[in-house]
Amino acid sequence: MHSPSGSHGRNLAIMVTAEAVQKVFTLALFVLVSRALSVEENGRYALFITMVPFMTVWINMGMYDVAVRDIAREPSAAGRFAGSAWLPQAVLCAVTLALMPLLSLHAGTALLVIGPCVGLAATLGRMCFAPFAAAGCFGPLSLTLIFLRAFTLALSALALWTGGGALGLAIALLAAHLLWMLFGAVWARRDFALRWRMPDRPTVRHLLLHGAPIAAGGLFATLFFSMDLPLLAVHATPEDMGYYSIGARFLWMLFPLVEILGSVIYPVLSRKTGGRDEGFALGRVFRAAWLLGLPLAVGGMVLARPITVLLAGGKFLPGAYAVGGLTAVLGLFLLSSVATVHLRAQGRQMVATVVMAAACAAKALVMLAADGQGMALVAANLGIGAAIAVLLCISAARRMTDFSWREAAGALLRAAAAAVVMGLALWPLREFTPFLGIPVGAGVYLAAVLALGAVDAWDRALVRAAWRRPGSERTNVNR
Repeated sequence: MHSPSGSHGRNLAIMVTAEAVQKVFTLALFVLVSRALSVEENGRYALFITMVPFMTVWINMGMYDVAVRDIAREPSAAGRFAGSAWLPQAVLCAVTLALMPLLSLHAGTALLVIGPCVGLAATLGRMCFAPFAAAGCFGPLSLTLIFLRAFTLALSALALWTGGGALGLAIALLAAHLLWMLFGAVWARRDFALRWRMPDRPTVRHLLLHGAPIAAGGLFATLFFSMDLPLLAVHATPEDMGYYSIGARFLWMLFPLVEILGSVIYPVLSRKTGGRDEGFALGRVFRAAWLLGLPLAVGGMVLARPITVLLAGGKFLPGAYAVGGLTAVLGLFLLSSVATVHLRAQGRQMVATVVMAAACAAKALVMLAADGQGMALVAANLGIGAAIAVLLCISAARRMTDFSWREAAGALLRAAAAAVVMGLALWPLREFTPFLGIPVGAGVYLAAVLALGAVDAWDRALVRAAWRRPGSERTNVNR
């Protein structure tokens, strides 16, 4: 009854492979920037980098998510939804630009003003790929994202070579996203006849009405991490911000893992919502989230010191606590992302919005009480992040009578045991290069999940289906 689809496995494999290639460029850029800039200027640049995702979510206003969901249900509406969002997004960008001088903080007005422009280019570019995502075709998006990272690396290296500093890096990021937007527009026009046109009022009203609650949840979810450096800026020294910024930048470098998982499962859960397989589908994506998130969390904490040295050099070693702690938080947010995506598919996105708003308020209060200490901020992220994951997972699954809590708990415990085994194996290697620790950890974890039964026959069938040629499956692709 529940047969795995090769298309879903291939989509995940394509995006994970593309993300691995992108990470080569991103890691090179991380090392280049960290070693070229001073500790204080790293803090300024990290503040800019952490604010850009928040601005992007605001400018998008949930319209991309609405477009993907509705196009997945009605493919003929691709041009109407994805081609009509540019004007309201441009207006939101203008509003953000007007507010930037009030938020300059340690980064400076000139640097942060570039942020909304990057956000608009990223939003428009991603909207071009909404029809592809709705159709389950992730190859074009993955390919162009690789070019985006490569172009960003090349332009950033040029900016640093010419002495551009943090401001030059921001301009390089903007140029790269503009080029990516152009690629997306050309590809979408060719394959889906998608054009940016003057939007009609009913479409804009629909996008904003359904997108605003999604955007509210996304804003608070993004703010949960984006608020770290602004909170530290109130009390911490530029040097302390520079140390913490290594962890913050590493977090944002890994964050596409959350977006990949959400992008692949969103069209699937949108189709499954209200059907007989809804509980089974949610259980499977929960399993995927903790199979990915638990080793990420454990490995990040154990190998935090050598990862910090590899990324930024020994001068940033005091920031290893942030690298390890925030990597663990990201592992928790893989679970939260799955639950949030399912709540959106159910039309219950306000649940996630309320939870994330309360979490942001709680973290702000903790930081005010702790007087801007980086260690306290990491601890708050871990504790509140765990509470978010529990609340959202329960909220997403509690309305489904066919969701097997016993099976989910058993799978979680087996994956957790495998992650503990991996952590014990990595502990003697905690001071060695990550080029040794990461492959060893991955091998031990894979062996442990197989031995402990964390990967079952359905999972293995999904992997086999992913390697079949498109069109060769005899199973129902909607499974």
